[in-house]
Amino acid sequence: MGGILQEIDLGGRTCWTLFDPERRHSFITRDAAPDECRHKLQQSYRARFHEEVQVITESCTVMANIEEYPVHFLAWVVDHIGRDEDGREIDVLFGLGEMKHWGIKPDAATGRLDFTHYSRVFVEF
Repeated sequence: MGGILQEIDLGGRTCWTLFDPERRHSFITRDAAPDECRHKLQQSYRARFHEEVQVITESCTVMANIEEYPVHFLAWVVDHIGRDEDGREIDVLFGLGEMKHWGIKPDAATGRLDFTHYSRVFVEF
């Protein structure tokens, strides 16, 4: 499994997270997604994890802290994402779209996340 694995804080709950630059969207497991942050979709979507296709019927507005950096993002709610090489269940998959949005880059050389370009201010014209 590519990408960087690390814990994030989701409202006081620790979630094992895969930062995967090869996935466009972000996902969260049903068990990790707070009920009050979940929303029914008007239409369903499908996503493939390994050889299994899951039907997505909900999204979740996730508010989390990655290290000391606050982020919020939309994630598709799925039954499960998969396990890491040690067999630990992955709770959140943080996709490329959100990494670009927040200026977070996985650094394969160090195995850590690079927050050099983390976005603290968003200005739209």
